[in-house]
Amino acid sequence: MLIPIGLEQDTVRRWPWVSIVLVVANIAVFLATGMGAGNEAEIQARLTDVVTYWHEHPYLDLPPELRDETLSGPARERADALVEVIRTTGGKTPEDAAERQREADELERLVARLREEVERHPFKRWGLTPAHPTAMTFLTSMFIHGGWIHLLGNLLILWLAGPFVEDAFGRPLFSALYLISGVFAAGSHILAFPDSQMPLGGASGAI
Repeated sequence: MLIPIGLEQDTVRRWPWVSIVLVVANIAVFLATGMGAGNEAEIQARLTDVVTYWHEHPYLDLPPELRDETLSGPARERADALVEVIRTTGGKTPEDAAERQREADELERLVARLREEVERHPFKRWGLTPAHPTAMTFLTSMFIHGGWIHLLGNLLILWLAGPFVEDAFGRPLFSALYLISGVFAAGSHILAFPDSQMPLGGASGAI
């Protein structure tokens, strides 16, 4: 854990305009994308609807992505074991094919509402998803944050170190270093978790 307590050198030869622009840009993007509030509550509510309905009809099949995109390895195996327990104790499959299809359609409708809300989340739109990276999200993921603590923690370190690195390297090289570091960090994350569906966001890698 890094706890800044002071600086050996606290003066710079020039205004750290690049550092200032980066701080302002991160705050502006955070406010513009609504990350201060986000839509986590609505996502959680719709996820609860899906899980509750499926728990009442455990013979139905959940879409694979609800398991595969969020779990891996031992966690997925435990989830599969839990599903078997629930199905064993959760009632019988309706004999009426039409009734079963109606229940399956209702589950799909609830899942579709959940997907719709998830797609609205800024991390999903602007974050870097390792399984589906794009050139644009390599850049945009550096400027989105998951909450005020995430944002302010990153900006604190940026402001403590950025002006002095900028002063030593010069503005053009410092700008390039910041962006290249962010891209390199994102690329390293993709190599470590190539199949992950969880979006990556934050200025930590660049900083």
